[in-house]
Amino acid sequence: SLYILLYIFFPILNAAIHNCKKGMLEVFLVLYGIFLFAKPTIVAHDYLNYITNDYTAFIYIYIFIGYIKKYPVKLLENKRVTGYTAIILYCLLSLAYGAALYVTQGNHDSSIVERLELYYAGFYTLPNFLIALCTFMFFKNIKMKNSKLINTMGKTTFGIYVIHQTPAFWQCVWFDIANPGLIYGASNYLLAVVIAILATFIAC
Repeated sequence: SLYILLYIFFPILNAAIHNCKKGMLEVFLVLYGIFLFAKPTIVAHDYLNYITNDYTAFIYIYIFIGYIKKYPVKLLENKRVTGYTAIILYCLLSLAYGAALYVTQGNHDSSIVERLELYYAGFYTLPNFLIALCTFMFFKNIKMKNSKLINTMGKTTFGIYVIHQTPAFWQCVWFDIANPGLIYGASNYLLAVVIAILATFIAC
């Protein structure tokens, strides 16, 4: 439903990106960015509303990417800056999450733990958005030789994303393959996560 809605809005969004002046787009992105990111970044509870939801977040991201494609930002075109920024932000977030779990004795209902988990999962939070943006720009600016393997796998990712997010497959994907009980109880947590991701990718 999200992608269908975006396809309906594409002509309007493209017209806005191409016809609006640079300053007007910048004002929109700053103001809407504040409305989109501020509340969920600061408050973990009740972060979904008519402004902050999957549809509006994807529309914002689409316009944001359209803007930097039309008006390249030098800082974002520097793969060292974007690569290091993504790694540092992710490591800081992981350390904070680990420390919060340690302090709260593994209490996932704690407000600080919930907030940090939201930073991982919610792309309408500023940490998640910045990590995703920097990671995307880093790989965009890597000069690589053409790879048939990567291109073949790349063609499958949209279909896999749609399948694994479809309610008909939730039981199979999220409880049979990526069994949270087995993953969280595994002696080697990282290996369990990697296996679950690969199994989901292959199955879909």
